[in-house]
Amino acid sequence: MSEELEKLGYELPKNLNWLWDRSILMVKSGSHAYGTFTPESDLDYRGVVVPPKEFYFGMGKFDEHYGTTGSKLLRNSANEVDVTAQSVEKFVKHCAEGIPNTLEVLFTRPEETIFINYFGEVLREHRHEFLTKGIYQRFKGYSFSQMKKIQTGENNGAKRPELIENFGYDTKFAMHSVRLLLQGIQILKESELDVWSPHREELIAVRNGAYSLDEVLKKIEELGVEFDKAHEDSKLPSKPNFNRINGWLIDLTQDALDTFEGKINYPRNPKEWVEVEMIKNDMSKKNAVEKLYEEVKEMREEVSKMSDVTAKGTNAAPEDKVLECAYCCKKLFLDEEVVSFVESAFGNTVHACWTCYDIL
Repeated sequence: MSEELEKLGYELPKNLNWLWDRSILMVKSGSHAYGTFTPESDLDYRGVVVPPKEFYFGMGKFDEHYGTTGSKLLRNSANEVDVTAQSVEKFVKHCAEGIPNTLEVLFTRPEETIFINYFGEVLREHRHEFLTKGIYQRFKGYSFSQMKKIQTGENNGAKRPELIENFGYDTKFAMHSVRLLLQGIQILKESELDVWSPHREELIAVRNGAYSLDEVLKKIEELGVEFDKAHEDSKLPSKPNFNRINGWLIDLTQDALDTFEGKINYPRNPKEWVEVEMIKNDMSKKNAVEKLYEEVKEMREEVSKMSDVTAKGTNAAPEDKVLECAYCCKKLFLDEEVVSFVESAFGNTVHACWTCYDIL
């Protein structure tokens, strides 16, 4: 991830040199995520990080980093890179509040995901918990603020005078107004969010000035009525379950802090996880699994005799799927693929934590 951004000319401030190493998710955002980009589009990235423990327990605080290779005085260009990275706490809070460009990070396609590790995967697994009727006010508010700018001619710092000169209004504001309403309607009707828009051609047409100002305002008004009806009819819960979200956020943050501090060893990236088929086709790994199986059997017998040792895991893993392993004596997530392979290979049950799995 850092190599990709550095090649594009983006460098972190020296006081944030830890940021890439503690990232758990980074995606392309904006037009490159929606599928509406042009050759002139700049590159936007949004990510989630778990800051060092001093930002939790010390006097320093980290909520968000924003940086750009461009100029605040000049319009964005294809060579410009904008990066926004939020702490996992702020990110989850914004998702729970239904803020569109934050929610989109969790639903961005794999093709536009430039980095994700184990904790980013855990975060994404919970993404549908944020899709509630509570998104209505945010999506409608952001959409209508874009429409207001069209009507008043306010550019809000945007540098697109040629659009107003060519079409009589800022067509990019219009496109975003339409996009937000279409996204909100999909969430309320389908409990899903396709960031790579199924309405790309329509959005690009709006962006390219295919509609007059009156036509685009009418389209926004009609979509607004449809959005209202979708909200009224939606079967989604009225708001997120904040207690549930807070519970898994605490677990995720603590496990990530322990990992980055070297107390627990999790895989850094799903692409690095050993596939079951590779284990089956590699005798050295198969032999290692067999050896591990025998050792874990002995450990389980020892652990069962110790009344003060409990088999507890994290993230509500089933108790029969968790073993506090003698290799590390830490509560750890399990590798279900190794479990399945060992069970099928040996006809018995064995559960290996990530630290044990690392010996394979």
